[in-house]
Amino acid sequence: GKDILKEIISRALGEHMVALNLSFERLTADHSTVLNGKQLIILNEMILTGNRVEGKILANKLKPFFTNDTVTLNPKFKNEITIPNYALIMCHSNDEKPVKLEKDDRRFLVLKSQLDKAEVNIEMQKVLPLMKKLKQDPSSFIHYFKEVHELPALDYFDGDAPHTKSKDSLINIGKQDFE
Repeated sequence: GKDILKEIISRALGEHMVALNLSFERLTADHSTVLNGKQLIILNEMILTGNRVEGKILANKLKPFFTNDTVTLNPKFKNEITIPNYALIMCHSNDEKPVKLEKDDRRFLVLKSQLDKAEVNIEMQKVLPLMKKLKQDPSSFIHYFKEVHELPALDYFDGDAPHTKSKDSLINIGKQDFE
């Protein structure tokens, strides 16, 4: 299911605007330039080993990519450059506890699928015709969202991410025994 969603988004935005299946290490490495020119970064398989401190370290390494208006890139053997940070970041995981979240973390919107594998396969069959059309011509998809589908007011996207039941669940899973 995740891969189909990623493919649809990638084709709609343009494949050159999206970094698919990026590892956490690749984004946060010293000489990473993957943010340059990207609108969307999709991190795959965010997983903790169970160490609370590790979870905070991962979350803190991601925070500048979510919060800063600019990002400094350090290309190998070249001068550092500062670019505007337009990229949105999606993190996917099959792990119950991918990242340590606190109740007051404002930038994380957590979505959790309630479908089992058989239900996902049924839903994927419904999406396949759209995928074929997107491969042929993504402009119809873009046209739909620009001209046909009424988007909520853009101020919906300002401010903090909404607090969801899935986020509450992730916060509870990440708590220590004495918290």
